[in-house]
Amino acid sequence: MNLHLAKNASEILSIKHLHIGRVDQFRGFNYLLKVVFGKNRKLVNFQILNQGKSESVALSVDSNRFLLTITNTFVLLTLQEGSLRIPLIQKRWKRQDSESNKKELQGFVSKIDTYIDSDGLKWEHSYGVRNDEDELVAFNSLGEESILLTIETL
Repeated sequence: MNLHLAKNASEILSIKHLHIGRVDQFRGFNYLLKVVFGKNRKLVNFQILNQGKSESVALSVDSNRFLLTITNTFVLLTLQEGSLRIPLIQKRWKRQDSESNKKELQGFVSKIDTYIDSDGLKWEHSYGVRNDEDELVAFNSLGEESILLTIETL
């Protein structure tokens, strides 16, 4: 199946990928509070990266239907279908470094938070560059980028 032709959550979940479809069940009031008050952001672009090639996912799906929640303890990517939000990625993670790394890009300082998920895989959330979208990048076990989520700028 071509990823860019996916039209709904079930087609996206059918993709064989180390991050997509990985849904750790979270329960409890603390989880609910984090979903409500966490960094909930809409996607600008959703790409799968494989062996140096990039393919956009679900080009026909309005990117505003994807919602990404980032907290210190988990990442959650959902797709709205009707009144439901269907989880595509829901992983526990732990922040790897206690302070944000800073990187200077075009005279602006970008912050990068690094996380290790429940499968031992690395994620990097870069944000803080004015006039540039934020990004969440997931890596595979070889340290290669496997997912690139471009997030709306607040």
